[in-house]
Amino acid sequence: MGDDGVPAEFVAFVTTYARPLTAGCQEITGNDRLAEALRVDLLAVVALRWRLWWPSRRARAGAVQLDRLLRREVRTYHLQPDRRGPIRLSVSTLGTATGAPSAEDLPVASIAAAAWRRATQIRRQSVYSLAASVLVLLLLVLVSPHPDRGTTPIPVPTGLPFKVTVLPPFSDLVALGQTNSNLPTVVAPDPSALPSVAESPVPRALALVQTAASALIVIGPNAQRRYDDPALAGSRLVPTSLSPAGDRAVLARGADLVVFDVHTATVRVVPARAVQPDPPVVVWRDPRTVVVPGPTGAHLVNLDTGTVTVMSAVTGVDVVASEGSTLAQLVEMVAISSTVGQSSRIRFWRTIPSSSAAPSPSTGASDVEDRPIFGPLWIGAWLGQGWSSPNLFIRACSAVNISLPQRFGAAKSAVGALETSGLYAGTLVAIDTTAMDLLGFLRPDVVLVAARSAVDGTVIVAWNPGSGTLNRISRVSADARVSVADLLLPPP
Repeated sequence: MGDDGVPAEFVAFVTTYARPLTAGCQEITGNDRLAEALRVDLLAVVALRWRLWWPSRRARAGAVQLDRLLRREVRTYHLQPDRRGPIRLSVSTLGTATGAPSAEDLPVASIAAAAWRRATQIRRQSVYSLAASVLVLLLLVLVSPHPDRGTTPIPVPTGLPFKVTVLPPFSDLVALGQTNSNLPTVVAPDPSALPSVAESPVPRALALVQTAASALIVIGPNAQRRYDDPALAGSRLVPTSLSPAGDRAVLARGADLVVFDVHTATVRVVPARAVQPDPPVVVWRDPRTVVVPGPTGAHLVNLDTGTVTVMSAVTGVDVVASEGSTLAQLVEMVAISSTVGQSSRIRFWRTIPSSSAAPSPSTGASDVEDRPIFGPLWIGAWLGQGWSSPNLFIRACSAVNISLPQRFGAAKSAVGALETSGLYAGTLVAIDTTAMDLLGFLRPDVVLVAARSAVDGTVIVAWNPGSGTLNRISRVSADARVSVADLLLPPP
């Protein structure tokens, strides 16, 4: 037994498998920071069962468990479109994996200690969760109405799950009722036919649109312009690209950021040393800085000076884009963990994390407030960019566990909404091959969603999770990426 309470044989086990496990985690996640977190979580699961196994069989049982967990993580990351080649994770090859530092180069003792602490934390959380579940169940029994045993119970109708709204097939979206907004009902299909924004400026951009070509359509108040500088080549507009004020935009290009100034109609490249997932993530923190994922933590990039600050306690992929508020608090929508049963939560940072403020199971707790969330199985299995308004938190989620009546077909993609308290507010489900991009908010309780089809174009719809109503906002005749300014802020 070591000084930190970690059994010596568990440290030896970690020493044996640290190198191949690190290689597997890096191949699965494609991100060093995520790989480190995944490695600790996987070893924590093994640590949870370590003392349940017969001493002479612990090493073998642990290796089998690691193999099973790694394979499950591969299935969890099946949405990664750029995965190439098989990941060889069988027990027989765990000891021969390549591509990671040697065991001598890894802080094996620290890794083992972190996993053991994590297992202890999970065990305590499980006890607390069980006690809370029993309490909730007792309360429900006490407050639930008791049926009249003398009457025949009414059969439950086959219908949509609670608070689930189904997006009509793409061909029917144009038939939705039109609702008023500052955005045009139709976006020009041919950017080349529009005046140049350099020759005919707009005071601010309400939205930017990028089709397959690199050119941008700049939508201003009652105006549409084009911007087609060759410097945009290879850059990608994401839903959060346009600043809340609409004065400039940040497009992703590899590890760099391409900054487009709406007022001057110019672009420049800012090195961000980002490690972007697909789709890329860019979140505005204030008028001068954005957050992007980095190799060892999120990068806070000052667009004016080019200064990059590492926030090692934050990966960057869960940071929420907040609308309708000038508060600078950092918020994350942390996804559920398929490895250790970690529940999803909304994390509020009391202080801005830096490279010296990384939380751990034993430190950093005072820096964050974790708010639990409550909803169906799919709520918390987050994907893509998260958003918030004064009324809602929204983010795309896995549609795997959403069962629809037969007349609708299978759920292809979904967006989940939460009240600010963490309670479930609703789900929007697409049933055809339509891709859904979250664009922010039309009103604090109304979400903007871009429904995209490679064949039929793009339709921007407004969804009210509370009432389940859908309305049409704009249409683009091409499959387009769209970014909208913060429409909840008063005009400058």
